[in-house]
Amino acid sequence: NQAIKFDPKLATAFSNRALIYYRMRQYDRAIADYTTEIKLRPTLLAYISRGNVYRDKDDLDKAIADFTAVVELVPDNATARHNRGMAYLLAGDLIKAVPDFDMALKLDPTALDGSAYTSLGALYYKVPGFPVGFGDDDKADKLLQQALKTLSAVGAPIQVRIGIHQGQVADDGPGVGTQPRIVGM
Repeated sequence: NQAIKFDPKLATAFSNRALIYYRMRQYDRAIADYTTEIKLRPTLLAYISRGNVYRDKDDLDKAIADFTAVVELVPDNATARHNRGMAYLLAGDLIKAVPDFDMALKLDPTALDGSAYTSLGALYYKVPGFPVGFGDDDKADKLLQQALKTLSAVGAPIQVRIGIHQGQVADDGPGVGTQPRIVGM
């Protein structure tokens, strides 16, 4: 707040305060500060950040609009593709979610610690298969296995428990470097 009082045109101060508000789940305040940041200094990160707040606030149309603005400016932004796919998924638009997750993986499979593998794998696992839907347990299994490999490769903490066919993905405890293992297969 002091930095903003000192210089009300300091975009970084609004960005930092917006992040604090976001972490405190004061979404309206975070959106207001990210919007001010965008007016002062429009950056891709500001749009992605505001989109994340809108998504977490369940204002999915606005989240999709912010992520789309980034995709239109920089089509090869894997984070924006993944986040937009997630917003589509939450909105129930699976047909639009899948291509964004696929593109995010093509652009950068390690973006967001490879979470596009997890998102897409869970989607293929949960959606019914042909002729009702496009679900595919084998494809889901491969994607979820790749998510675990990617998490291990980037050193991300493994804190997941996802059902895979007969087995479970388990973790050996919290922390960086934890090795995932499949149990009950």
